Amino acid sequence: MSELEQRIERGCAWLNENRPGWERMIDLGTTDIRRGSRCVLYQVFGSYIGGGVIGCGTDNDDTRAEWSRDHGFLTRYHEDHIANTLWTSAILALRSPVELPAKATESVETAHKIGAT
Repeated sequence: MSELEQRIERGCAWLNENRPGWERMIDLGTTDIRRGSRCVLYQVFGSYIGGGVIGCGTDNDDTRAEWSRDHGFLTRYHEDHIANTLWTSAILALRSPVELPAKATESVETAHKIGAT
Protein backbone atom coordinates (compact mmCIF):
# COMPACT_ATOMS: atom_id res chain seq x y z
CA MET A 1 0.00 0.00 0.00
CA SER A 2 1.39 3.38 -0.98
CA GLU A 3 1.89 6.20 1.50
CA LEU A 4 -0.95 8.15 -0.14
CA GLU A 5 -3.28 5.14 0.16
CA GLN A 6 -2.41 4.90 3.87
CA ARG A 7 -3.21 8.58 4.35
CA ILE A 8 -6.58 8.22 2.63
CA GLU A 9 -7.31 5.12 4.68
CA ARG A 10 -6.69 7.21 7.84
CA GLY A 11 -9.03 9.88 6.46
CA CYS A 12 -11.76 7.30 5.85
CA ALA A 13 -11.32 5.89 9.36
CA TRP A 14 -11.56 9.38 10.87
CA LEU A 15 -14.70 10.13 8.87
CA ASN A 16 -16.24 6.76 9.81
CA GLU A 17 -15.71 7.59 13.47
CA ASN A 18 -16.79 11.23 13.33
CA ARG A 19 -19.53 11.18 10.67
CA PRO A 20 -20.93 7.67 10.08
CA GLY A 21 -22.51 7.40 6.63
CA TRP A 22 -20.31 10.18 5.23
CA GLU A 23 -19.60 8.18 2.07
CA ARG A 24 -23.21 8.64 0.96
CA MET A 25 -22.89 12.44 1.23
CA ILE A 26 -20.23 12.58 -1.47
CA ASP A 27 -21.08 13.47 -5.06
CA LEU A 28 -18.49 11.42 -6.91
CA GLY A 29 -19.32 13.21 -10.14
CA THR A 30 -17.88 16.45 -8.80
CA THR A 31 -15.38 15.33 -6.14
CA ASP A 32 -12.03 17.04 -6.59
CA ILE A 33 -9.46 17.16 -3.80
CA ARG A 34 -8.20 20.60 -4.88
CA ARG A 35 -11.47 22.35 -5.68
CA GLY A 36 -12.94 23.98 -2.57
CA SER A 37 -16.55 22.88 -2.23
CA ARG A 38 -15.84 19.70 -4.17
CA CYS A 39 -13.33 18.27 -1.68
CA VAL A 40 -14.33 15.44 0.64
CA LEU A 41 -14.36 17.43 3.90
CA TYR A 42 -16.37 20.27 2.40
CA GLN A 43 -18.97 17.89 0.97
CA VAL A 44 -19.37 16.15 4.32
CA PHE A 45 -19.25 19.13 6.71
CA GLY A 46 -20.06 22.10 4.48
CA SER A 47 -16.73 23.66 5.43
CA TYR A 48 -13.05 22.87 5.63
CA ILE A 49 -12.96 22.53 9.39
CA GLY A 50 -14.20 18.95 9.70
CA GLY A 51 -17.19 19.65 11.89
CA GLY A 52 -15.24 22.07 14.07
CA VAL A 53 -12.55 19.53 14.89
CA ILE A 54 -9.81 20.14 12.36
CA GLY A 55 -9.59 21.03 8.70
CA CYS A 56 -7.64 21.34 5.53
CA GLY A 57 -6.08 24.69 6.21
CA THR A 58 -3.34 25.81 3.85
CA ASP A 59 0.36 25.29 3.57
CA ASN A 60 0.68 28.47 5.67
CA ASP A 61 -1.35 26.89 8.49
CA ASP A 62 1.05 24.16 9.61
CA THR A 63 -1.16 22.34 12.16
CA ARG A 64 -4.21 21.96 9.96
CA ALA A 65 -2.18 21.32 6.82
CA GLU A 66 -0.14 18.58 8.50
CA TRP A 67 -3.26 16.86 9.89
CA SER A 68 -5.03 17.16 6.54
CA ARG A 69 -2.08 15.75 4.62
CA ASP A 70 -1.79 12.89 7.13
CA HIS A 71 -5.43 12.00 6.46
CA GLY A 72 -5.42 12.40 2.67
CA PHE A 73 -7.55 15.56 2.61
CA LEU A 74 -4.73 17.80 1.42
CA THR A 75 -2.29 16.68 -1.24
CA ARG A 76 0.66 18.00 -3.08
CA TYR A 77 0.02 19.06 -6.67
CA HIS A 78 1.58 15.93 -8.20
CA GLU A 79 -0.72 13.72 -6.06
CA ASP A 80 -4.06 15.32 -6.98
CA HIS A 81 -5.14 13.03 -9.79
CA ILE A 82 -4.25 9.81 -8.02
CA ALA A 83 -5.76 11.10 -4.75
CA ASN A 84 -9.09 11.74 -6.50
CA THR A 85 -8.98 8.22 -7.91
CA LEU A 86 -8.11 6.70 -4.53
CA TRP A 87 -10.83 8.65 -2.70
CA THR A 88 -13.38 7.55 -5.29
CA SER A 89 -12.31 3.91 -4.93
CA ALA A 90 -12.44 4.10 -1.13
CA ILE A 91 -15.90 5.68 -1.18
CA LEU A 92 -17.25 3.12 -3.63
CA ALA A 93 -15.88 0.31 -1.46
CA LEU A 94 -17.74 1.74 1.55
CA ARG A 95 -21.01 2.04 -0.35
CA SER A 96 -22.28 -1.48 -0.02
CA PRO A 97 -24.40 -3.12 -1.02
CA VAL A 98 -24.01 -1.69 -4.48
CA GLU A 99 -26.35 1.25 -4.88
CA LEU A 100 -28.40 1.70 -8.02
CA PRO A 101 -29.18 5.21 -9.23
CA ALA A 102 -32.72 6.31 -8.33
CA LYS A 103 -34.04 5.89 -11.89
CA ALA A 104 -32.65 2.37 -12.11
CA THR A 105 -34.27 1.51 -8.76
CA GLU A 106 -37.60 2.91 -9.96
CA SER A 107 -37.34 0.86 -13.15
CA VAL A 108 -36.70 -2.33 -11.17
CA GLU A 109 -39.68 -1.60 -8.88
CA THR A 110 -41.91 -0.90 -11.88
CA ALA A 111 -40.80 -4.11 -13.56
CA HIS A 112 -41.67 -6.08 -10.41
CA LYS A 113 -45.13 -4.48 -10.26
CA ILE A 114 -45.78 -5.25 -13.93
CA GLY A 115 -44.61 -8.81 -13.47
CA ALA A 116 -46.86 -9.27 -10.45
CA THR A 117 -50.03 -8.34 -12.33
